[in-house]
Amino acid sequence: MYADIDLSLIPTPNNDIPLLRDNAAIKTSIMNLLSFNTHDIFLNDYFGGFLKEILFESDNQVETGILRGRIEWVLQTYETRIDVIDVTIRYTNNTILEIDIAYTILVDDSHDKVTYIRDITNENRL
Repeated sequence: MYADIDLSLIPTPNNDIPLLRDNAAIKTSIMNLLSFNTHDIFLNDYFGGFLKEILFESDNQVETGILRGRIEWVLQTYETRIDVIDVTIRYTNNTILEIDIAYTILVDDSHDKVTYIRDITNENRL
């Protein structure tokens, strides 16, 4: 079905570039999309998960709804191999952002889920 280059670039035993296949490729793509921030990709201000923008925001329904909408938009725009079923956002101890994404893989109509976890307290530390 699908194959993407594994960006870890750890060579395989026969010294080939490693590949991620099928759902592993999709999960890695989702994690990468959420990890990028706006302006990380040159000349594409809309690419990314927009998560740095919520660094100092409070946990309330409005911001959670806006963030959910942005995540759905990014995934629908840049990860066309899936259809997003649900995005659930939680803050743990006001420092950890957890995002659960349930999706359908379009080729075989199978369902899966991935959890993205980000520590928002260490965002601006060098």
